Amino acid sequence: MGNKKRIGENKAVIFIKAFFLVMVMGLIAILILMFIQKEKELSDTEASENVNSNFDIVSTEATESATVNADGSKTDASDLLTQDSSDTSDSSGTSEATNTSDSSGASDATNTSNSSGATSSSDKSNSSDATEEVGKTYTKEAVDKTQVTMLFGGDILFDDNYSAMISLKKRENKVADCFSTDLLEVMKQADIFMVNNEFPYTDRGEPTQGKTFTFRSLPENAGYLSDMGIDIVTIANNHAYDYGKTGLLDTIHTLNSYKIPFVGAGSNLDEASEPAYFKINNMTIAIIGTTQMERLANPDTKGATATEPGVFRCMEIDKLLETIKEAKEKSDFVVVYVHWGTENLPDVDWGQKLQVNKIVEAGADLIVGAHAHVLQEVDYIEGTPVAYGLGNFWFNSKAVDTGLLEVTLSNNGKVTCKFIPCRQENCKTTMLKGAEKTALLDYMDELSPNVNLDSDGIFSYP
Repeated sequence: MGNKKRIGENKAVIFIKAFFLVMVMGLIAILILMFIQKEKELSDTEASENVNSNFDIVSTEATESATVNADGSKTDASDLLTQDSSDTSDSSGTSEATNTSDSSGASDATNTSNSSGATSSSDKSNSSDATEEVGKTYTKEAVDKTQVTMLFGGDILFDDNYSAMISLKKRENKVADCFSTDLLEVMKQADIFMVNNEFPYTDRGEPTQGKTFTFRSLPENAGYLSDMGIDIVTIANNHAYDYGKTGLLDTIHTLNSYKIPFVGAGSNLDEASEPAYFKINNMTIAIIGTTQMERLANPDTKGATATEPGVFRCMEIDKLLETIKEAKEKSDFVVVYVHWGTENLPDVDWGQKLQVNKIVEAGADLIVGAHAHVLQEVDYIEGTPVAYGLGNFWFNSKAVDTGLLEVTLSNNGKVTCKFIPCRQENCKTTMLKGAEKTALLDYMDELSPNVNLDSDGIFSYP
């Protein structure tokens, strides 16, 4: 009888231990799931505490939100947009002359007669005749036979439900009213002008579930790239896959249709990692687009594989280093445009520091970055110029400092890097002058401890 009692007590103890073990395991599982969900939320918001002000949605349906004016009255978002659309003066208050020389393309996004990627301005050579094959190699005539001028900007956004594109379509001269006249001239004069295309071109597909911000643009808006003087875009970023595989493949089709060179994504990894090559002034320039974002094992933005479309991801850096080395063998100058950094943080983050030296050692001659939506420092790494982050170039109505990186390659081998100070405000980007220009150059100089920026924005070793 005593033995049976002890056996019963042992069974009870075993049961209790098993129960507590199951409870502990369950708690651990819940904590793991909470951690995974938190990581995904951080990825979606990209560690930004002010991400709403970055994207600045102004949907035509968003009439319930209102702004309180100084007199106590309220103005809804659509009224604010109308007021903004009628304002064509630059930030200095001086009236900006209307650019009529580009009216053939700037006023009509569906005008595909200029879809070669060249602008209607005579500043650039005829890229339509020069383009050999989209996504491969391009032969162009430089504006100046003694040098090649490359220009790099940060993020652009053409989403039809956001303030920038809504404003453009309301403005009389379209693109010409979204940039100051002097800035637009610089954009069109460059032999190669490149920006980060932070959205897909599609009117199909479904937005990525659970993602805070998903962008897309009507395919016909791609015509505005040429009107801005843009020669090539990178689509290696964390919004290229916002509308899934369908949206990405539509983007590739659209850019091909408009004959806009692109890098950073493709129908498979070979295509996504393939550089674009420009042959100008007896020089061959290779451009590679790649992205660290999102920094997760299973990101919303899918990386391309041997058989599946996606972006060219570089958190696992071996493929990027291999691509740089191959491009180096085929070209005279290698540009790597990387989507990296932490949103709203001007400081270079751990991911950038982790990879920048490896990219240089593999053979990159220039590194350009975007993603943070704010300006980051410029630097030299073992003689290679690095612009870690160029901020928002033409993205929303928010007032932010921005700029262009101008890189001049002389036929004698000299490389000159220049930062052109600009400001984005009210869906218009303006080249800064006078005290405002000096102030931004001083800020960039202070932000960049390893280089000196002179009064013209040219940076060099201290």
